[in-house]
Amino acid sequence: MAGKGVRVLVTPTSDLGKILACMHGLEIGGEMNLASGIQVAQLALKHRQNKKQQQRIIVFCGSPIKHEKKLIEMIGKKLKKNSVALDIINFGEQDDGKIEKLEALLAAVNNNDTSHIVHVPTGSSALSDVLIKSVAFI
Repeated sequence: MAGKGVRVLVTPTSDLGKILACMHGLEIGGEMNLASGIQVAQLALKHRQNKKQQQRIIVFCGSPIKHEKKLIEMIGKKLKKNSVALDIINFGEQDDGKIEKLEALLAAVNNNDTSHIVHVPTGSSALSDVLIKSVAFI
């Protein structure tokens, strides 16, 4: 979601190894565009091979969110309307409104407790260790 533009790094998969390998190759830099990232992920889900699988987007949020809370909630409602579950991994920089905006996004998209948020504390040993123990990856 950051850098020169939004791009898909891993096609829809249930293989945790592919996801973790992709995380290892991520580069730090740029400005996060949460709205565009979620929209591109939803577009990728529309073109998935198995249409009977549940749709799920995992968002790794390590930078401040520049969007207004209202826009974030609108995106969440659109995901809920299209039956897309959302897991949010919050780590890194914590500005004043970041947690509030992410919680609003989760509240807007959550349907029958299918979406989750994980707050990774600063100074944790490894992001992957926290994720493997979280509800989002069980």
